[in-house]
Amino acid sequence: MVLPVAFLSDLEGSLAKLADFCARHPAFERGADGRVHLRDGWIFVHGGDAPDRFLGSMSVVDELLRLKQEAPDRVVLIAGNRDVNKLRLPLELSTAALDRDPIDLPEDWRAAVDQEVVAAGQRATPADVTADDRRRWTTQPRRLRWIFRRTMGAAEAFELRRRELTQASRETGDEAVVASFLEDLGPGGRFRRFLEASCLLHRVGNTLYTHAGLTEENLGVVPGRGRAGSVDEWIAAINAWYLTQLAQWRDGQGRWDAHGERPGEALIRYCQPLPRTKVNQASVVYSRNADEQGKIALPAAPVVKAMLDAGIRRVAVGHTPSGDIPVLLRTPGDDFELVVADTSRSTAPDEAALVTIEGGARSAWRSARGRTAWTAAPSRSVRGWARRRSWASACPTARWWWRRRSAGT
Repeated sequence: MVLPVAFLSDLEGSLAKLADFCARHPAFERGADGRVHLRDGWIFVHGGDAPDRFLGSMSVVDELLRLKQEAPDRVVLIAGNRDVNKLRLPLELSTAALDRDPIDLPEDWRAAVDQEVVAAGQRATPADVTADDRRRWTTQPRRLRWIFRRTMGAAEAFELRRRELTQASRETGDEAVVASFLEDLGPGGRFRRFLEASCLLHRVGNTLYTHAGLTEENLGVVPGRGRAGSVDEWIAAINAWYLTQLAQWRDGQGRWDAHGERPGEALIRYCQPLPRTKVNQASVVYSRNADEQGKIALPAAPVVKAMLDAGIRRVAVGHTPSGDIPVLLRTPGDDFELVVADTSRSTAPDEAALVTIEGGARSAWRSARGRTAWTAAPSRSVRGWARRRSWASACPTARWWWRRRSAGT
């Protein structure tokens, strides 16, 4: 028997959204200890991107780890780009790394420092700033703020961490904020344990879960090892590669002198966009299934065929914002579907979209924000009640219909 799956993705630090999801989804119950617990007979999958953009990143990671520890075989943590990119912090905030320009966007860093030095009245113009000035100006807090803002899409992460430390009655100075991030990634740290408990791909019945999407470029590929022979072999191989990269990162930190490749370099790069782009189609962590206009689209036909040949009729992902509610797309014959459940840019970011996927069935059910609910049956008919905006964001056909009506055509 394939158990039903409660699917949630891209919390991005929102403890309020996690609490809302667990309070309203039937997969969870509140115990005598006052905490929520996964019910027997359910699987819970978090699709990646646990921290960064909302208040509560530390608590979100703690809660996801607790759920994983309570039901290790029924709680699945998918690694997202916002999770894996934290591997960079202990490396790029080391003393050796601070003596050099950052690996990514070094020109941007120099320009930012030059402007700050001038604003502080230490030099008259950016052209007057010297390399020694930049070295003196460079501190861990300044470098970390820049890393978040310019290379991680998390401009508020530093101050959000300060607020979370305040709530926990801990030190909140700039150095303490930096120390808390490094502590999370140190031996026994919450974020190191979270990454070690995560994976890149997971299959439940006829559903495959990953963070971003499947493309012809990433299908079956294990970095540095070529293509796997089957989808199930790929799942096992890429997850093993992920753990090997984590071990290389863990064991190599103390030996890295800020020259050459970083420990875990292949994994770090795999989870980043390609230079001067916003995607990495060769990665299941940073790819996007989208058409030429940037709208969410089904994977390419060869990918769909490979999935169907492997007995997979559904792929569930996050990563690409889907609006107020998740997106469900089907092939014309209803033999394959894509579920995209990143509602991190919702107009109500603290309210969760409820997604239940029955891995042995050919339909997915979801309820958005407690007000919008609809059922996609195995047939091509869809019954639904929704606000016009949510309906338009959920279904390409409805989006086209609504836009034409709005235009008076």
